[in-house]
Amino acid sequence: MKYNFVISETDTYSYAELSGDWNPIHFDSDAAKQAGFERPCAHGMLVASRGLAILQEAGLLQEADLSKTDFTFHAPVLVGDEVYMEAERNSDGYKLTFYSERILVIKGNVTI
Repeated sequence: MKYNFVISETDTYSYAELSGDWNPIHFDSDAAKQAGFERPCAHGMLVASRGLAILQEAGLLQEADLSKTDFTFHAPVLVGDEVYMEAERNSDGYKLTFYSERILVIKGNVTI
C-alpha cells in the first residue's frame, strides 16, 4: 500500500506544541541554513506519526492494537516536502518505509 502527504509549517507548529520541541531548525530559515538545511526541517517523529495516523484513517490500525513502534531515521524531511510512505503487512504488523524526493528518510516497524 502506498500513501503520500505533505508536511506543512502548520504541522510543525502543532507538533511542537504537543512535544515541546521548539528547536529553531524546525521553524527559522536562518537557523535551518546554519545547520546545513535548505529550509526548516520537520520533526522526525512528526513524519513517523503521520504514517501511523494514515494507517488508522485507512482502518488498518486501531490505537488500542498498537503494541510497539520502532523507527530509524536516515535523512531529514524539509517543511513543504511531499513524503511517500509504503506500508507492507507482515506477521507482526506493518513495515513502513518513508521517502522524500526519492530519498529514504525513515524505516520502521509497527507491532500490533
